[in-house]
Amino acid sequence: MTHKPQALVSSPTEPFPVPGLPDLRITIADLGPPFDVPEPAGPHWDFVCESCSSMYSSRGIIANSFSELESVYIDLWNRDFDIKTFGDRGKVVEGFINQLGVLGHKSVKGFFTHCGWNSVLESITMGVPILAFPMAAEQKLNAKFVVDVIHMGLRVWPKEDAGKESDGLVVSGDVQALARELIFGEEGRRAAARASELSVSSRKTMEVGGSSYENLAKMVQEVSETNANGG
Repeated sequence: MTHKPQALVSSPTEPFPVPGLPDLRITIADLGPPFDVPEPAGPHWDFVCESCSSMYSSRGIIANSFSELESVYIDLWNRDFDIKTFGDRGKVVEGFINQLGVLGHKSVKGFFTHCGWNSVLESITMGVPILAFPMAAEQKLNAKFVVDVIHMGLRVWPKEDAGKESDGLVVSGDVQALARELIFGEEGRRAAARASELSVSSRKTMEVGGSSYENLAKMVQEVSETNANGG
């Protein structure tokens, strides 16, 4: 938000580095409103600013993630922000389902998802590789994280055939080809192996002695001590 690196590129698909995050390059196409313009404004931007202000003034933050998943960046965060560590057509289901139960079924070999963060974490927990189809909000960045950082999925991209009816749309043939690659191809096998590794890490992190277990315990202890001391 401060450096505005997106102002330095001339195309929505031209990669640019993110200051403070080594080896991470994104494009404007990876960003959703209001971050896809150098000078954001409006109610959405005001809400983001208010949320960030509340976050930095709070006593603690619970992030829906775990240390082993983002270990590359944790030291940078702590250093720079001085934050304390704490087969056929299948079936169509209309309504809510037990997504963890479905992902945990032995016949499920991939997850075609919009990449909301809860869905990403559930897929990681159950060891299921992802076919990413981001649509809004932070989903494009989540998809980039899944594909380019933790390497446990593939991504569907829209067509860029100017003047054609398919321009800007994801077509069924591409989804089918990538789904086959995810389930049967070499890239899919690598993604599945990585998903299996992260699944083990995600379960260990909530066990006694695990990073999430210990960080949450430290946060509860610190908040309790602060309240007891009248802070």
